[in-house]
Formats: sequence, structure tokens, C-alpha cells
Amino acid sequence: MLKEIKSSLPTFKTLTFKPGLNVLLAERTIKTSSKRTRNGAGKTGLIELVHFLFGARSLKLFKVEALKEHNFSVIFDHADTEYTIERCDRSKLPFNFNNKKLGTEALNDQLGELFFKLNTNSAYNIKRFAPSFRMLFPYFVRNNNEGGFDASNQVTKYSKYQQPYQEQVGLSYLLGLDWNISIDFQEFRAHRKSIADLKKAFKDFANKEELDYFSYISSSKLRTEIILQEQELEDLKNNIDSFNVVPQYQEMQNEADDLTIQTSSLNLQIVQDQEMIKALQDSLVEEEPIPAQDIINLYNEAEVILSDLVKQRFEDVEVFHKAIIENRKEHLQSEINSTQSRIDDNQNKLTEIANRRQKIMNILQEGGALQEFSRLQEELNQKITSLQKLKQQLQLSEDVEKGERDLDQDKMRLEGELQLDLKERKAIVSKAILYFGQISKEFYEHAGSFVIEPTPNGLEFTTDISNARSKGVGNMQIFCFDMMLTLIALERGIHPGFLIHDSHLFDGVDERQVAKALQIGANLADKYGFQYIVTMNSDAVPDGELKRLGFDLIPYIIDVTLTDQPDGGLFGFKFSV
Repeated sequence: MLKEIKSSLPTFKTLTFKPGLNVLLAERTIKTSSKRTRNGAGKTGLIELVHFLFGARSLKLFKVEALKEHNFSVIFDHADTEYTIERCDRSKLPFNFNNKKLGTEALNDQLGELFFKLNTNSAYNIKRFAPSFRMLFPYFVRNNNEGGFDASNQVTKYSKYQQPYQEQVGLSYLLGLDWNISIDFQEFRAHRKSIADLKKAFKDFANKEELDYFSYISSSKLRTEIILQEQELEDLKNNIDSFNVVPQYQEMQNEADDLTIQTSSLNLQIVQDQEMIKALQDSLVEEEPIPAQDIINLYNEAEVILSDLVKQRFEDVEVFHKAIIENRKEHLQSEINSTQSRIDDNQNKLTEIANRRQKIMNILQEGGALQEFSRLQEELNQKITSLQKLKQQLQLSEDVEKGERDLDQDKMRLEGELQLDLKERKAIVSKAILYFGQISKEFYEHAGSFVIEPTPNGLEFTTDISNARSKGVGNMQIFCFDMMLTLIALERGIHPGFLIHDSHLFDGVDERQVAKALQIGANLADKYGFQYIVTMNSDAVPDGELKRLGFDLIPYIIDVTLTDQPDGGLFGFKFSV
């Protein structure tokens, strides 16, 4: 139990605790206006300070400039041994535990073993969701800043940030149920989430690749697609293996095109030359001279007597004309011969061109261009990549389907184990139910119920007080639950030795119930040997109801009284966080 909390801060009000009930009051001073509250007096600050000293991560409150340079310490005893924890936020190893420097994790390990018998060297510690000191400790020091007294959140949870597995594992451990089943349920939930993530990844991948021809969880359709693509890949490989690359494919194609053009040009030239030869041959036939005797005969028929001299001149002209005709015929024949020779040359060229073009076309038909070969290789690589992606998707699909089958099996197994565990530990469950019922019946006509129910999502813990009309009934359920849990944990020897409630527990609770809670807390603390530490506003103390119950609160009030004056708070000065 706690003995003393102090600080190197000169204005800090040292708190000394006694066994049993301890009440820390915050009083309204005479000078305080009616509108001023005592919210800044430090009651919740005490809760944060206790967490700060008992292994919480660095809290915002203690990073305030005026606080971070000072040491805070707590003296407590447990199992007849006294311990001291000292901490300063500025230190890399902030904790001094019985003159031993420790980091946060190391201190929590030691406190877990000391208070809750958590053996950090045991096999369970390797499990991800195993119980830890910081998972269990807040059940005995609720923090209103984290929603610890918000009954609408859930009575069986100490924080709005608490994860379902932390509630299930923590309460199972403290109550004496098989907490390993709750760990397995969290593993089940984590596995279920991983399957959901796999599905999402699969769907995102399929959408990205525009693969809409199969269901994103159907491995059978994927296998079919893989078989088809493997065959396409094999066919393409065979085509590439038999492909004969022509390095100068484009050059040869260009040459074949040029030869085609040359063939057309030569054929045109040959036709033109053949027509020229025909014209020359026709001209050659027309070039025959008129005989001189034909001219003489023509004149005789006309009875014109020509002299011998004229006759002689006709004969000379005939000779001359024959000479001209012969020369022209020779020239025409020469042109014919020349044109025929050009035709023959062009025909020879056509034969050579035809042979060359045929050879080129044979080469092009037997092989392909390097560019075409590269295209085929690129297509092959794309198909290989596509096939690899399909196989990756198949693996995802198989993982999803196997995971879902495993989930179904795990769910049935865990539900069966949970029901069997509750049946085997019926005595433990019954004790928790009876404790909650007995404590709640002190407040209300009918006993409240504490229910532990196996569900498909693990253990569900709920509380209920029927026919309760009070506005603060939820807060009283928190009181009953925390007291029940304290008694069970104490009997099992896994308790820090104190339970702390701040004044928020009594918000909206009528005076009769507040008085009853203080009386019950004092009686149970004395009977079972633990501390019940309460912070209250002085004007919320139900003096009349306490008197009616015959319960004197004064012996339980801590000597230090907080006020709402600037220097009246726990830390002795006003500051903002």
C-alpha cells in the first residue's frame, strides 16, 4: 500500500497515507467566488502523478517547464517489504527503483512481477497480447482524463482508448479465467484483419492491372488463366526459337523496292524502243528512189522530145538520188540496230534484276527483321511478367481461401474452449457475480448483475443494476465493479494493495449513495487489508447521510487539504498544460 508521495518541488504538498480509507479533500475558501470551482486543486493531478511514478510513459503534465526539472517519488510497501520509486522526466533512465536505475520497460517488468506475479521470463511473455503491468494497473487507478469514469463508455473498461483484447485478457487474468484463450481470440482477430487486408490488396492489385476477368478471391479461375497463358508463352517461345533474323532486313527490303521501280522503268524503255524500231522500219520501206527511165517514159507519152543532154542529166540526178536514199537507209538501219541493242541490254538487265529481286524476296520470306525479332522478345517478356503476376495473385488467393478456412475452424475451436473454460471455472465466475451483487445490493433494492458471456468475438463483460433510478447509477456500477475486482484480485494475491478513485466517480451521484460508497469502501478496505484512496470536494461530502449511517469520515481524511487558491493545489502553484 502507499505510504508517502513527495517531490523536490518546494511547493509540493507531501501526501502521507494510512491503511484503509484515505480521503483527500479539496476545500472552497472563504475568498472564493461561488463561480470558482476546485477543478485546478490537483485531485486529478494525484491520479496522473501515481501513473507517472508507476511506469506510465511520459505524461504531458510533467513536461511543464516548472515540473520537468524536479524529482517525484513514492514510498510503498508490498508483502512486508518497503519500496521507493523516484522519477524525473528529464532523465533518459527516469526511474530509480530502490536505488537502481531503470528504464520504463524494465520498471514495468519488475512491478508486474511484484504486484501481479507476471513472470517476464515465462513462455507466455513471448505472446504478442500477453498481460502486462500497464494493462492491469489502470483497473485500480482509473484516470478521468482518459474516460475512466465515463460509465457510458463501458463500466468494465478503464479507458476509452483501451482495446477489446486488453479488456478481455486483463480481466481474464485478474479474475482467474484462462487468459490464454483471450489472447488466442486477439490472434484470431489479427488473423481475420490480415485476411481482410489480403483481400483488399488483391482487389487493389486486380483493379490496378485491370484484371476484371476473374473473381479476386477465386483461385480456380486463376489456375485456368495461368494454364492458358503458359500455353501462349510456350507457343511464343517456339516462334522465337525458329525465327531467322536478317540483320539487313530493312536495307534489303528497300533494295527490293528499288528493283521493282527499275523493272518498271526498263519495261517502259523497252516498249518505247520497240515502237521506235517499228517506225524506223516503216521509214526504211518508204525510202525507194524513182527510176530515171520512168521519168523519160512519162515525157515521151506526152510527146515531148527530150534532148540527149537532158536525158543525161536525168540519169545523173537518179544516181545522186539513189546515193542519198542509200545513205538514209544506212542511217535508219543503224538506228534500228542501236535501238535493238539497247532493247537487248535492257532485257538482260531485267533478267539480272529479276534474279536479284527473287533472291532478296526468298531471304525476306525465310527470315525476319531484327526489329521484328525484338518485338517478339518484348512480347515474350511481357507475357512472362504477366504470368508471374498471375501466379502471385494465385498465391494471394490461396492464402485468402486457406486463411478463411482456418478462421472458421479457429472460431469454432475458440468458442468451444471459452464455453468449456467458463464451465470448469464456474466457482470463480460465481464468486465475481456474488461479490458484485452483494456490493450493489448495499445501494439498491435489487442486487446488480455482473455477466461474463462467451461470444463469437471472445468474452464479453457487462454490468447492470435493474430498476435503479439514480442519475449516477452508472458511476455506482463502476464502484461496485472496481470493488469486486479488487476483492477477487486480493484473494488471488495479484493486487497493488490500493484502489484509487477521484471525485469524478461521485459526479451526479446522490448524497445517500456517496455516503454509502465511503462506508462500504472503508469497511471492505479494513476487512481485506487494502487502501481505498478517494479525492473529494469538501462541499460534496454528504455529512447528513454519513451521520445517519453513523459513519465518521474525519479519521480517514488526509492531513493535507487542497484549496482553489493559487498556492492551494497539490503542486503549490497554478500552471497550464
